[in-house]
Amino acid sequence: MKDLLNKRINNIQSLEERKLFRDIVSEVFTELADYQDRQIAEIKKGFYDEMTTEISRPTIHGTIISRYEYDETDDFMFPMTIKDLDINMPNPEDIYMSINSGKSYMIGKTFLKCNHKVLEELITSGRTFKGKIYATDGVKDITVKLVKYKGYDDIVNHLYSVFIKNSMEWTPLCFPYIDKFVAFIIENASGITKDSVIESIEVDLEEYEQYREDNVFPVWNLEYTDVQSVNFPIPVYNNVLNEHRFDVYDLPSYCYIPDFAYEYDGYVKRKEESISVIIPEVEISSWPMYKLHPALKDRKYIYNHKIYSNASAENFNNGCLNLLHRSIRTKGEILRLMSSYVVSDMFRVYDCKIFEDGYEGNIGTYSINHNICDEIRTSESIKKTLVIYYENKYEEDYMTLDIISFLVANVQQYIPDMRCIGVVGRGAN
Repeated sequence: MKDLLNKRINNIQSLEERKLFRDIVSEVFTELADYQDRQIAEIKKGFYDEMTTEISRPTIHGTIISRYEYDETDDFMFPMTIKDLDINMPNPEDIYMSINSGKSYMIGKTFLKCNHKVLEELITSGRTFKGKIYATDGVKDITVKLVKYKGYDDIVNHLYSVFIKNSMEWTPLCFPYIDKFVAFIIENASGITKDSVIESIEVDLEEYEQYREDNVFPVWNLEYTDVQSVNFPIPVYNNVLNEHRFDVYDLPSYCYIPDFAYEYDGYVKRKEESISVIIPEVEISSWPMYKLHPALKDRKYIYNHKIYSNASAENFNNGCLNLLHRSIRTKGEILRLMSSYVVSDMFRVYDCKIFEDGYEGNIGTYSINHNICDEIRTSESIKKTLVIYYENKYEEDYMTLDIISFLVANVQQYIPDMRCIGVVGRGAN
């Protein structure tokens, strides 16, 4: 516009008219043109900032910790749910009503330090155990059964939906601890009344007592917090949606993950030092977010139990894989993907083979992608099976099967038209 105005000014023959016209243009149209240029430049900058912001695959670390050893000042690991910090006895009235109505009622949970096969056999057996409730009106004999505790699975399922809403790539969590929590479901409690006051509960797991660890709960490097909005809402999209900006300076913007429910009609926009939530609501003062605390390389984290993570291995080959969109076309690409994570150094992957009509042999892994609901492909429609043959590099422990299942689950994400499993051995030539 400035070039056009200068051209028109220079075409005026009269010097007086040219000067008058230049003064008018300088005060009105030139300022308008400058404003327009600044706005266009700001739009371009915002676009490129959003495009170049590092949308990294978040690395999620996890372990378990004793309730009595948890440090509230810990700035790396946080409870998956704040409820784990509370010690509350079950309500005797709820127990009484559940037993009389034939409904199940959970009276507690515990962690079993055993491998997946032992845990699966225990849960599927339907076996019951004896226990006692110590109450103010006497000791009550109870019978309980064990079921898999699904409270942590529900949290992971919600986190998966949050990632999808934030348009972030989801990588299965290498968090085997949460699959080893079991719930005590009371089936019978003789003598329990609505007026009983429960002081403590004991359950004897007999030969499984050797695996038991009470009063522990999972922690991860995700802090659930409310972040305050820093600006007035900016109307966007014909005033239907409003942009609420949150400034973030302590961590990169991709480390802040706004919590979204599916019913919200909105999206997230990221810049280097801010994150915006675009939603129909006009007035909000804060927004709940998952705050991802990355592990610092120069810091040593010491916990009583080992920390596992879905971190990628730091090497040249894996760096190239992360820069480009991964596609699986060859055996080599499958083997490289299996070895692209930090935990993959526990295994040696030899070969893989496709079975057209399914695989009937012994399976060494289990599915951990239960949080992903596939509404297009069903188990009946998937006939082919990809078998990945592996061996353990080190002596097998109670987490080995869970870790190899995590690696196979990552391959499964890239090959949805086959069932992916892991089998111990070198495979058949």
